[in-house]
Order: sequence, then structure tokens, then C-alpha cells
Amino acid sequence: MPRVTYLGAGGLYIYLLHPLALRALAHAGYGLDWVGSWPEQAALLCLAVLLTAVLASPHVRRLTRPVIQPTRRGGRTTRPRPEPIPVPMPESTR
Repeated sequence: MPRVTYLGAGGLYIYLLHPLALRALAHAGYGLDWVGSWPEQAALLCLAVLLTAVLASPHVRRLTRPVIQPTRRGGRTTRPRPEPIPVPMPESTR
């Protein structure tokens, strides 16, 4: 189950990058024309699972993070911490 959860965390990368991989395969001449019988369908399913694992891998996520999840100006990826609210000191401690 942890592997499936990890792949789910990379869902944005899979969703945005899979058309690029499929388009590259189509331009190379590897369209879906060869899919017909059930062994070919099973092979296509295995290739889809393999592509999903590759696109969700840490290496691909690290390489494409600047494009898919760019940082804001200043390099911050999280919201800044709020300033602490000053608490008045009682008169007796002064």
C-alpha cells in the first residue's frame, strides 16, 4: 500500500507529463495500431503501469519540479510565519 500512496502523491506529475510521453511515442511511430488481441492489451496495460511508475519516480519529479511547481518570487514555497502577538506584562512583574 505505501507504493500506491507514493504514486498517488505524484499524481500531478503523472497527469501533466504523460501526454508528452505519449506524443513522443506517437511521433516515433509507436501508436496504438498494434493493440488488438488480449495479450497485446495486457502488454499495453503493463507499459502504462511502467510509464506511471517512471513519471512518479523521485528523479523525474526532481527534474520537472521547477516547471510543474515553480516557486514564488523570493524562493519561498510556503507562507511566511505570522508575527507573534505581544502579550502585555502584568504591573507586578515590572
